[in-house]
Amino acid sequence: MYSYLSQTIPTVIISNTSEAFFEYMSRANTADERAQFIEAMRTLGDRNLLYPKAEKLVFVSAPIPHAQFLLQKLGYLSTHYSYPQNPSPFLSLDILREENLLHQIVQYAGIERTLQLIPHATTPEFLKLVQCLQQDYQINVLLPESPDLDCLWFRDYIDTKSGFRALVSQWLPNANERLIEGFVCQTIEQAAYVVSWFLRRDTSCLVKSDRSNDALGHTIFKADELLPLSEIVRRLNQNSFLEQDLILVEEYIASPQRLFPSVELFVPALDSGSPQMTYVCNQIFHESGTFAGLLVSREFESERWYVPLVESGLQIAQRLQKSGYVGHFDVDAIVDSEGQLFLLEINARRTGGTHVHELACSLFGPHYLDDVVLLSNSAIDTQRVTQFDQLIVALNDFLYPMHQKPEGIMITHSSALLEHKFGGIFIASSTQRVLELQQQILAHV
Repeated sequence: MYSYLSQTIPTVIISNTSEAFFEYMSRANTADERAQFIEAMRTLGDRNLLYPKAEKLVFVSAPIPHAQFLLQKLGYLSTHYSYPQNPSPFLSLDILREENLLHQIVQYAGIERTLQLIPHATTPEFLKLVQCLQQDYQINVLLPESPDLDCLWFRDYIDTKSGFRALVSQWLPNANERLIEGFVCQTIEQAAYVVSWFLRRDTSCLVKSDRSNDALGHTIFKADELLPLSEIVRRLNQNSFLEQDLILVEEYIASPQRLFPSVELFVPALDSGSPQMTYVCNQIFHESGTFAGLLVSREFESERWYVPLVESGLQIAQRLQKSGYVGHFDVDAIVDSEGQLFLLEINARRTGGTHVHELACSLFGPHYLDDVVLLSNSAIDTQRVTQFDQLIVALNDFLYPMHQKPEGIMITHSSALLEHKFGGIFIASSTQRVLELQQQILAHV
């Protein structure tokens, strides 16, 4: 599926999802909130079982109840997974600390002592693991989805709101049409003045941290709020996610149609091929603004925003490649009431829909959009169900393939079942049918 991936070299997947977001999640006000956010990120590691190679070793942070069920259904009988006995938010460091896990990787490298190492995100902790394997065990570690060490600063820069605005404003010839009016502030007091400036112009605005993730810490000020500067400062001071960071204040764009499209691309190493689009989707959010899932459909190709989004994504991907970036990334956007597309940010890593694309390719091939529509949901409420065997019974009539047809649900996340949550991908022949199927399953569960 991926031309850069060797089918003969052993492949190890590091599902370091919580590791990638730990610093930002740790800004939450209370210890309970911090633990909740980090645990939610950790459970997303389950989806790396779907990595499109049947023979692989996957490291996650906790047991995955549906693992054998999923692997048998996909025919990934040579996929194995492992996890630490004493997990922390830093999976890469857990592997280094627990000798048994480290030795599993060394043995998996085989007599050639070479392996392909694929992380969810290339973090400093992950690079410590790479260094240990290279220096202490003389393993030839290939990193086909990671930028070189001397380019990590650039990856981190484009992953911030300010870095995205600075670079895209130079890279896109129509950046003035694609970027929302906004200002990067160094202090809460400065941000408060910018908020007041927007409100005096009868314009709603949004305040967020430079390194914000999943809408956590976003604060909206509506145009009809006649707030004194002191009240704006008070509200912003209550937002712990703004601490010790640059702050972005930008015009608030409403999307009555709830259109939040995103395009994901893969950037190979320079001189190793051109960047390729993987999928286009519409993102779905909870009322709180946090990410819930996404819809992947060929029907989007006829939308007014589709071509501008894809063209912008490819232009950005080409510039990223020239700058040394390697790996997946997506460009998130919003479509306003007039149908105008605005680009919001880049996520410089594997994204919330990479596994959806990979599952679809495994089941239906690279042209899967000719046949199916996919809808993911990473946190489905199970009410009283907490065990996988109970979940299978509850979903029995809906499991893919339903009645031997190409529709149903594929379970993707199950390690949060004790918290009454699981994740899945709904599959059907059209957008209307996949939404109907989702409602049927949610009502049933």
